[in-house]
Amino acid sequence: MKKIILLFLGSLVCGSFLIGQNLLTNPGFEDWTTNGAPGPPDGWSLSSGSMTASQESSTIHGGTYAVNLTWTTTSTVQMEQYVPVTAGGSYEFSFWAFDNFPEGRARVAMRWYDATNSFISGYYGDYTTDSPDWQQLVSGTQTAPAGAVEVHVEVRVYD
Repeated sequence: MKKIILLFLGSLVCGSFLIGQNLLTNPGFEDWTTNGAPGPPDGWSLSSGSMTASQESSTIHGGTYAVNLTWTTTSTVQMEQYVPVTAGGSYEFSFWAFDNFPEGRARVAMRWYDATNSFISGYYGDYTTDSPDWQQLVSGTQTAPAGAVEVHVEVRVYD
């Protein structure tokens, strides 16, 4: 059975929100040059062949496009991006989700890796709820652990 979550406007901010800079590539999902409308959007990858991330132009939160995530597995899958970080730095990941589908749910995840690409630790946020309204999912400020050189920001989806 297919599950669908529509997403828009991701951000990974370093430091204070007043002076923070979005570190994500294609955070608003407006660029689709590499893979076209079937996706995924430029700068993002999928963890499984059991998942698609196609261009959505009718149910959007802002801008021109959103991402329509569909998956056919009961395993956890994610749309993700890898971002260089500085150990000890403060980071926050957020995105908007439209989850009006009882078959699935989504959440924010941040997974920290060292220079050998070994997993250090992770943060996993709360799940979306089935709702006819857009929901913003936010990690809150997370500190990159000692040895971290990269964070995998993930829009994790579940059956």
